[in-house]
Amino acid sequence: MPEDFLTAEQAKILVEEYMAKEDKTVSTQEILDSGAVPALKGFHIRPGKVSDSIPGGKIEYLDKSTGQMVEFENPPLVTKQGLAGITAGLSLRPMVRTERIQPMILTEKSFHLKHKF
Repeated sequence: MPEDFLTAEQAKILVEEYMAKEDKTVSTQEILDSGAVPALKGFHIRPGKVSDSIPGGKIEYLDKSTGQMVEFENPPLVTKQGLAGITAGLSLRPMVRTERIQPMILTEKSFHLKHKF
């Protein structure tokens, strides 16, 4: 379990500094593997449609691109006692927004309107 958590401002600065050094898009897993976030080095991500999660504990999921079952175990990722009045030991699952998000243009035909105005 990480001993120290970053504040929101520290996390923002870390991401901005890291991305300023990069001239290409990197994956969440590549960022963790690089040690840019020392407390999460060695953790594995679970990719999602629009965001990646960084879970603690044993995880398994079907990789849709390969059709293979992926299994891994991360160290526990839980709150520590006294953190902003939060109970110690609550599981954390940070989510990281990715570039897999594509803008969606909504038209009247793209969804069913229950009520007409």
